[in-house]
Amino acid sequence: MISIRISVRPEIWANIRLLEGRAYRVLLSRRPMGAVSYGEWRSYMLGLLRGSLTYRDVPHVEIGGFDGSVLRWVADNVPRGRVVSYGYLATVFSVHPRVIGMVMRRNRLPLVYPCHRVVRSDGRLGGYVDVGMKAELLSIEGVVIVDGRVLKHFFIRQPSAPPSPPA
Repeated sequence: MISIRISVRPEIWANIRLLEGRAYRVLLSRRPMGAVSYGEWRSYMLGLLRGSLTYRDVPHVEIGGFDGSVLRWVADNVPRGRVVSYGYLATVFSVHPRVIGMVMRRNRLPLVYPCHRVVRSDGRLGGYVDVGMKAELLSIEGVVIVDGRVLKHFFIRQPSAPPSPPA
């Protein structure tokens, strides 16, 4: 069951019910909704969960700076049903893996920018705010987790030379 509630304040909140009645709040935007209706936001969230939409399809969700570059790279390069490690992203962006972890932790749009697809190199889910939610989102996308670890064949393979970070 999925339900979405939008606040009457300028912030827009989505309450997502996944399994076992656990609800999660996801901040969608710090801007006023404008002309976007409740039904449209609900459609966006369902499309993101099903994989038929990406961050480019959802209005008012821009994240700038370094964080935005990393989050957009994940959204563009790590498809549903696949994961990438913090270390791999650290190589792509020439930073320490903990910097990538901090970017993922600060992500205020986790359904729009899929930070749940970033895991530890040994397959453990990492220091996510709610590891249960991360596991549920990965499971919805078809990723198999055994004994708390993502199986290796779900990882994006590291090329011999890391890809160039976005400009």
